[in-house]
Amino acid sequence: MKKQMTLLAMALLAALSCTPKYSGDDDWPDPDNIQKDTTNIPPKDTLDPVDPPKDTVVSNGPSFEIADFQVSHHSVGLALKLLDGKGEKCNLGVKLDGREVEVHKKIKDGETTLFSINCLKQGEDNTLRLFARNSMDTTWMEKSVRLEEAPSAYKVDWTDISGEYSMPDGVKLYKAGSSVTGRNVNMWYAIADMSKVALRTTLASTVTTPTDQVQKVLSAEGDVYVTVNGGYFASPSGSYSHLTDKGVRKAKNIATLTRSASYYVTRGAFGVDEKGTPSIYWIFDESSFTSAYTSPLPVVDGGPVLSTSETFPSEQLKWAPYEAVGGAPVLLRDGRICFDYLKTPDGKYYTNCELLQSDIFAEGLRAPRTAVGYTADGSVVLFICDGRDSGGSKGLTLDEEARILLGLGCTDALNLDGGGSTAMVAGNNGTLLNCPSDGSERKVLHFVSFVKK
Repeated sequence: MKKQMTLLAMALLAALSCTPKYSGDDDWPDPDNIQKDTTNIPPKDTLDPVDPPKDTVVSNGPSFEIADFQVSHHSVGLALKLLDGKGEKCNLGVKLDGREVEVHKKIKDGETTLFSINCLKQGEDNTLRLFARNSMDTTWMEKSVRLEEAPSAYKVDWTDISGEYSMPDGVKLYKAGSSVTGRNVNMWYAIADMSKVALRTTLASTVTTPTDQVQKVLSAEGDVYVTVNGGYFASPSGSYSHLTDKGVRKAKNIATLTRSASYYVTRGAFGVDEKGTPSIYWIFDESSFTSAYTSPLPVVDGGPVLSTSETFPSEQLKWAPYEAVGGAPVLLRDGRICFDYLKTPDGKYYTNCELLQSDIFAEGLRAPRTAVGYTADGSVVLFICDGRDSGGSKGLTLDEEARILLGLGCTDALNLDGGGSTAMVAGNNGTLLNCPSDGSERKVLHFVSFVKK
């Protein structure tokens, strides 16, 4: 009997020693050192000593309920409500594949917190383990979910116009007037072999048209083949989007946005290294380097303030592109459309994690669009479409834009500034190809170009 009691005591001590510890408070994250804030960052590889069976409720465990649960081809939109924390504030979270993918802390009785879970596998069942935890116990609930079928690519009949604009070996230029989406849309795209040409991203000192940027700046440095507008900006010289030119970071992605609260955000960026190898990440520009992630900070307007770390929302990379431009949202990642239009109970979008305004990100919103992407073999694509009835073109929704880029063979793609900013010009003279919705070229701040290598 004594031996059995000793073994039981040893097992209890072992279990207590591996109980996960959590830190965090209700304070606003330190703006001078974002990386040190751990308020809503799940500990890396945190595992519970013993996973209780499905729907186990323990005597001192808090009680909670699912207030909203929606599924798309991309993600799960989830709201959890704490009913009774047993006299304590609680941590509410989601565990997937043995890892706590997101934990929201210090939730009070009656409060609801929002989750955008976007790391699920396509084509198979995913088991989400939802939990509420106080200092005494954890209450668990399981939900099995299968993502909806992914939208298919749009196939468009394109006309090769490379010869009309003297495109060099390594660059092809196409146009189309298509009703593949059910409405007429005028579109253009250029695709470049990065072993034969170079990509250049430039930032003007003050806003200027793409034609003027080509004629007065870029063509003075060598041949320019195709140029489109780039990221978001405020006239005359305020940049909201990242830009790196020849390895020098000249502008940062916006770091915080005020919606229902002031939120940190990771926004998309496209770049190439010195060899022309392309990549797209969600980034956060630190003071001395750029942090890059393979998934976005899962911010939901109306949800808690989250912040990045070395392991959240994914493993942190220190990104150092040679040329790069920021934008939003990321349209494609590894061949999948990486957003949807699931709405929270308050009518906000669960996957508008980059917190774009409603004239950019909204279901059914058709507009002129500009995008950059790349294919599996590393070729880079510059794409635009007209909209707002300019030239009879109705424009594209973000998901339609993503599906067209899929049809072009893009595996990864990023939406850039659109609307009246959308423009594509060809050659050293900057010949305008499209019909901007403003009636003429808008003066913008960022540019993306194919140039002589």
